[in-house]
Amino acid sequence: MTLFMWVYLITILILICLNGIAALGFNLQFAEAGIVNLAYIMLVAVGAYTTGIAAVGPPPSGDLVTHYIGGFQWAFPWDLLFGIACTVAFALVLGLVALRRLRHDYLALALISILQGMQILIQTNTRIFNGITGITGVPAPGGDLPLLQSQLIFLGIAVVALALTYALVSRITHSPLGRALKAIREDEVAAASLGKYTMLFKLTAFAVGGGIAGLAGGLFAMYAGGWSSTAWLPQESLALLAAIIIGGRGRNLGVVVGTIVAVGVIQQASVFLPLPQAIPVTVIPQLQVMLLGALIIAFLWLRPEGILPEQKEKFEKISF
Repeated sequence: MTLFMWVYLITILILICLNGIAALGFNLQFAEAGIVNLAYIMLVAVGAYTTGIAAVGPPPSGDLVTHYIGGFQWAFPWDLLFGIACTVAFALVLGLVALRRLRHDYLALALISILQGMQILIQTNTRIFNGITGITGVPAPGGDLPLLQSQLIFLGIAVVALALTYALVSRITHSPLGRALKAIREDEVAAASLGKYTMLFKLTAFAVGGGIAGLAGGLFAMYAGGWSSTAWLPQESLALLAAIIIGGRGRNLGVVVGTIVAVGVIQQASVFLPLPQAIPVTVIPQLQVMLLGALIIAFLWLRPEGILPEQKEKFEKISF
């Protein structure tokens, strides 16, 4: 294969890994704890922005256009860890405000409203993260090497990050904490009647999911070389939602399989569709959204449990 084909295939694998990380965090919040966080992409953006300002240097002196806070010029992995920590802190504050008294449907609307408000704030206030332009020039590990070598290095980092995230989420879901989260998801009132402080459990899932989102966002910013307001529009959460619905809600392996289908198959196959000459290629992103939406509806209608349904834990019978 040519160099272009190798780079293209590696790029797809990297995108699958990064989206898989984000989808696992989303699955922990949405499918395990029952938190309808349709603004999950906002947590990914927090991780991307804060990783970016930790990795790049300060704005050039005398530049009247480029403005952003930070500019610490930290090396990998300290810039990424800073982004994760900032996202966890942001998720804790957001969770304390939004999770306390809001019902599921009102919580979804409130988080979407906060997402829209955050986008307007970031776009209009150029002093925070450089407005619409965003943070650019974010270095990636091995970025100074030849193209193929740098891609392979980043692929290795993405695979390791996905494996560690999968191990962490699996450990949580198979622990007493995970069983408590599922009980809260099924019936929060019943779980509270058994002495479970549901707010604390949901806040824990929200913060851990936020940290995973920060990891994904930081790696996205490094791989793309930057982050801007166009990268975290509300529809960006559709691919993550599709990965969960297609793969199987509450099933970590299913989420990874769903990510491969949504990102590696649907989004990439739409690029090669033979479009009429009268239709510009700029419609491809809208076409991807339509295909993902149609696939979500098809699975909800025909196979709502997904490709790999959630496994129910079985306990041994105790004889008295």
